[in-house]
Parts: sequence; C-alpha cells; structure tokens
Amino acid sequence: MIYEWLNNNLEFFSKSLIAINNTRDINDLNNTKMILGLIDNIRNYLLILLNQQIINNQIEKNIMVNFETLAKDSLMYKLYNSLISTENLMKNISFNENYKINSIDIENLIKNTILITNEFRLEFTEQPDKENYSKYFRAYREIDNFAENFITCYLILQKDSNIFNKGICGLCYGGLELPIIMKSIDDRINDVSILKFNKNVTGYAKKQSLELRFFDISKTGGIELLGIDKQKEYIILDDNLLTGKTMQLAITTFYDIGINVDKVVAVRYPGVNRISQMFMPNHGAVDYRHFFNFIEGLYFSSPYSWRDPYSTNPYEDSLGIFDLNRRKILECLAKNGDYSKKSEVLYVKRMVKNENN
Repeated sequence: MIYEWLNNNLEFFSKSLIAINNTRDINDLNNTKMILGLIDNIRNYLLILLNQQIINNQIEKNIMVNFETLAKDSLMYKLYNSLISTENLMKNISFNENYKINSIDIENLIKNTILITNEFRLEFTEQPDKENYSKYFRAYREIDNFAENFITCYLILQKDSNIFNKGICGLCYGGLELPIIMKSIDDRINDVSILKFNKNVTGYAKKQSLELRFFDISKTGGIELLGIDKQKEYIILDDNLLTGKTMQLAITTFYDIGINVDKVVAVRYPGVNRISQMFMPNHGAVDYRHFFNFIEGLYFSSPYSWRDPYSTNPYEDSLGIFDLNRRKILECLAKNGDYSKKSEVLYVKRMVKNENN
C-alpha cells in the first residue's frame, strides 16, 4: 500500500507538471486556487515523509533533533529544506496580495519532490518489512489548516523580537510543521527542532497511563540529542492543547536534561466538549492562569467531537468519532470511491451506511 501511495503521488506530480505547462495565465484566480491546492498536497506529502524519517529506526528512542545541523545531503535535511520552500510559496500566495506566481518556481518544487520521492523509495526498499506502518505514515493527521498554523506562528513572532536567538522545538508528530513555518517566516532562526517520544510514551492509552509527578525521561530510555544547544532557551510548539499532558511531558523532559523553557505555544485550544476528558484519571487540565504569559497561541478551537455520556470509548462520541476533520476526509474518499477494501475508508463507509439505516 505504501508503494502504491508513492506511485499515485508520482503520477499526480507528473500530471501537474503537464497541466502547468499547458496553462496560459497561471495567476488567474481559479488557476491560483488550483496551484495552492497542488502545493498544499505537496506540503502534506513531504510532512508524511519527514515524519517517517524521524521515526524510522528510532521508534525505541526518545530523540530531539535540530534540522539545521543535519548533513545537507541527508534525506531528512532535503525534506526539511523542501518544506521550507513549500511553506514560503503557500505563505506568499495566501497572504501577499501583490505576489505573482512564477510557474518555474512551482515546476522546480514538483521536480524536486519527484527526486526526493525516488531517493526515498530506494532507501525504503532496503528496510525490513514491518507489520504496522501506521506510526510512520500519518496520512490524515498532518492535513492541518495551514492558515491557522501560519497565523499562530506569525503572531508569536510579532510579539517576540528576540525569538531568533532561541530554540524552536515542535512536538512530533502534530507539531512537526510549526517550527518549519517559524523558519519560513524568520530565516534568522537557526535552531529548528523536533522532539519525538518513544513508543512507550506516545499514543493516547500509553501516554495517559503515565503519572506526571513521577515521569523521568531517563527511566524511559533517556533521550538522544542531535545538534541541540543546551545554553539556549527553547519555545515548545504543538498543534493541539487537548489535556496538556503531551506538553507537560515535554516541559518536564526539557528540565530533566537541563534546558530552560521560555514558553509553550499551541495553535488550538480544547473546547467545552472535551472538559470531561481533561478530568479523567491521569489525564490533565491546563492551568488557565498560565494563559497569555507562559502558554501562548490558542487562537483556534480543536477539531474534536463532543464526547457524550453514551460513548463506550473514553475518547470518541457515541457514533465512534474522535477527530471531525479526519471523519470528513474519510467520508469524502468513500463518496468518491477512492479507497481499497483494506482501508479505514471502507470501515467508515460501513458505519455511515449503518447510521443512515
């Protein structure tokens, strides 16, 4: 299925090149929308590949890596660098009304993505088969709203004139894109990092079983630091602040290894529909007294369903829905017949059919 997914994307990129070459006015409003959709697909695709590179062969480890210090010929750095170019294009097209799209820039981005895909494929064929690649290829969760992420990062940068002297660290995988957006906005930032917990810490069930008061990163296998400057203060970023437990584990980890946390930034805040989850055993409710001084961002609401009392699952509503955005994507794919018999889409289609009956 992964090879099929790679091939489908290669076909999409190749046909996009042909379409761009046959387009007379690429800055026509409708064409601009199509170009933005194309770039957004590339952004999502590159984030998935980058997530795989971070986790690959490292699933047993807690790691924190500064992308800026990676070897320039490494696949991870190439993905990171291409993502910066992608974010820059999306930023200019979306927020600069005087910006004119240059078809050569788009073509170069597509061609570079094709080259990266071919390199990725060669590297991937040499890896041992695994029964479950779901942690490596997160095909839905990284389709976050670019505008929400960008606006949050931009406003945080506007408030802190000294931010380029600090470390910027996203939390993998939801916060993977955020430090890269920061870099695309202010190129002076030279510490663009990501923190990934190992498989014993990640995942809702395992994460919620951890007792925050006794959490010690050294007791979970320690942490490997790649290009991290402990003398800097760090800003930690994540996409959602649902119960705050992931963020608190990250803050504790930073202090355990001797790094000061300047502040934390989250794009989306939990709504009243998730209050009951915050007060479940071992979960967590964010201390609102830290809002706007230590905890910043929180401009947009989280895309989660209302957890009602009739649900048999502690995280889903009675229809089996947790992430509303994910559900919409699955329903769209089911409606258009774009799924295989083994996919999650078919499962959702059966659920929709049963609900209608």
